[in-house]
Amino acid sequence: MPRPPNLSLQPIAQPEPANERMKITDTMTLVVADSQGRELRVKDGGMLGNKSPHPQASGSDGTPVAANQATPTSANERTAKPGPEVAAVLNKVSFDDLRIGEKIGAGSQGSVRKVQSKQTGEIFALKSLTFTNDKEATREAVHHELVRIEALKHDNVVSSYEAFFREGKLYILMEYMDAGTMVSILKRREKIVGEKNFCGLPERRIALIAKHLLLGLAHLHASNVVHRDIKPANLLANTKGLAKISDFGVASSGESKMHMTTVGSTPYMSPERIKSQPYNTSCDIWSAGLTLAELALGVYPFGDIKFKIFELCQLIASGTAAVNWAAPPGGDADRFSPELKDFVAQCLLPSETRPGACELLNHAFVKKADGVDLVDQGKWFLNPTDDADAKKA
Repeated sequence: MPRPPNLSLQPIAQPEPANERMKITDTMTLVVADSQGRELRVKDGGMLGNKSPHPQASGSDGTPVAANQATPTSANERTAKPGPEVAAVLNKVSFDDLRIGEKIGAGSQGSVRKVQSKQTGEIFALKSLTFTNDKEATREAVHHELVRIEALKHDNVVSSYEAFFREGKLYILMEYMDAGTMVSILKRREKIVGEKNFCGLPERRIALIAKHLLLGLAHLHASNVVHRDIKPANLLANTKGLAKISDFGVASSGESKMHMTTVGSTPYMSPERIKSQPYNTSCDIWSAGLTLAELALGVYPFGDIKFKIFELCQLIASGTAAVNWAAPPGGDADRFSPELKDFVAQCLLPSETRPGACELLNHAFVKKADGVDLVDQGKWFLNPTDDADAKKA
């Protein structure tokens, strides 16, 4: 994990400092209380562009000092009325203002719960991430998450609003996606049409989901971020008709264009990742192709072998894994359009010839989304009925 960027530390007024406490009060400000009771604000000093490995601190007189020698906040400063800048930070949503609700999901490094602001009644999702006991590693992880939250803002990426560090866990306050994951939408569809008749989602619905997924990936990849765990469970929807990418617990970022670590969900991994070869952003395209094929089929595209990990890895690595378009209950590959089949085939090409997200946005299959109304799509996410949509695919 990269070290924190070059930051500026400034005293912040607080009435009663607490020991060993960290909290992120907005996406660009980290407030740290150290063991000596010093409240120091870590401010953006060019966080996304400055790669200096050592933070820069400033004392109360503005003179730069080492981060571990920052001037403690005086008693007067701690009891003084906060200025406008400080007040703006302190008025952000606080952890204690959240009413913790039901568990709505589990990510790669923690769980997600539905929460509500006691003050405003607004609904959020709260993701918890557990780190090691290494305080320096935890501090760097918090900085890393802070930078990433700010960098990844996009209409098709689930928004993160606040972050809190409590009892060894980092909590990320995120946008609540009220239509759930693609897995939950598939289950709703199956319940409506019946298990015997269930054969995935209508193509024009999938086309709009594909468009949103590709727009999100194009943004991530332009920001040099490889998600590494695209799958139906990490693609969420809301009643506004939007599909958004979520769960960045295993996302990778950095200057290097190639990565080596193996993390994520094996059934959706690309061949180069299965073989532990260097990989880049194109691995997300492979996973996106499998995800969208699963939405069309209603089942894992490579069949029941999904749960036979050793055999599955052999098939994917050897390049012999193939989408079973004639999968039951339909059993008829002709029910799917040539555009959909070609789109998925393009996603599953070898890494050196696999198209990028921007190129795939111009694919004929994605163009089917042009006539889909967002409001209608949002209603359909909650009630994916077996109507004329299938005939319009």
